[in-house]
Amino acid sequence: MVETETQTLWSTDAFKALFKDQNRFSKALIVLTKNMAVKRYQFLRIVLNLLNELNIATLIFDEFSSEITTKDLLKGAEIARDFECDVIVGIGGAKTLDAAKLIALLAQNPVSEPIFESLSKKATALAIIAVPTTIQVKSAYRDLALFIDPIEERITTIKQATLRPQYSLILPEVIESLPRDLIILHALEILYTSSEIYLLEGRDEAAIQTIIERVHEVLKSILNSTDVIDVRGLLEASQALAQIQKEITPLEAFEQAFLLLHSTIPYGAAQSICALSYYRKFALSSTYTERMAKLGMFLHVDAKGYDYPEQAQAFVNYLSELLTSLQMRSLDLTNYGVDSAAISDYVHYTQTILGENLPLSEEELYDLLEESLTS
Repeated sequence: MVETETQTLWSTDAFKALFKDQNRFSKALIVLTKNMAVKRYQFLRIVLNLLNELNIATLIFDEFSSEITTKDLLKGAEIARDFECDVIVGIGGAKTLDAAKLIALLAQNPVSEPIFESLSKKATALAIIAVPTTIQVKSAYRDLALFIDPIEERITTIKQATLRPQYSLILPEVIESLPRDLIILHALEILYTSSEIYLLEGRDEAAIQTIIERVHEVLKSILNSTDVIDVRGLLEASQALAQIQKEITPLEAFEQAFLLLHSTIPYGAAQSICALSYYRKFALSSTYTERMAKLGMFLHVDAKGYDYPEQAQAFVNYLSELLTSLQMRSLDLTNYGVDSAAISDYVHYTQTILGENLPLSEEELYDLLEESLTS
């Protein structure tokens, strides 16, 4: 099967121009959560108007809350089949977009529970249009769906070409209306993920440097109380990151482990809590100090003339100062039910997600999470 790249549409006009006189789709299932933020920021209204203008019949599936279950996915797929949909439109963050991908897969491949053992072998899915509602747009481009079942306390990752959306509609002017704190959290996610890719794998240096520098400039402008945030710049950085990211990173896995038990934690918050402890561990390893020193250079950290371990530590110190200035270090996850007594659960779920890709021993991971939650 030939893999196709996701086509990005940066405006409603671009969407209409592409699908004008189209005969690709006739019926769409719109997948979103009951979270009213999607409707408050006008995404649903915009999508409904677009599809109506293009004579594409629509049906909305929003019967799941922030906790999406296997039962929800099966029901959404059944509705898509009954309605004879030929396209699934996902509106939301990563969790909702991944749910839309799985519904697209299940709609073409009816299965009974447990579903995931057989899904990984399926090769067909309905067409997918992703409409991300946050700065972090990775799920709108990846051929991967991460599913967290809060009832069974199970995490499953399915990766195959048919899960990559054919189109991604990104609306910077609407995303600009997101709360400032959320934009900061999502910008930091891009910074962490791109840093991790280079730190752990040493690849795509030029692309990662460009991504980090662009995000860093936006964060600095926020610190300088700039009224206008370069949301388009952050979205382009996130899009560029999606093109080079192949696997879930450890910090992303930490976040998913927390979200499994505490679904209301804002995306990016758990990563910000764990980031310093995480980078401190790598700063002590000779395997990673040179790369971490380069990450400091990407952020223009002044550590010239020192050896790699000192430059790596300078990077960690700067990150600490940045998080303090952005008030991220004052985040209190206990407000969302996070309990240091449950660290063994967080460790187990992180290991489940990453498997052999976990760059830390179980003991190191336990110590890292304990330090992050108690310091």
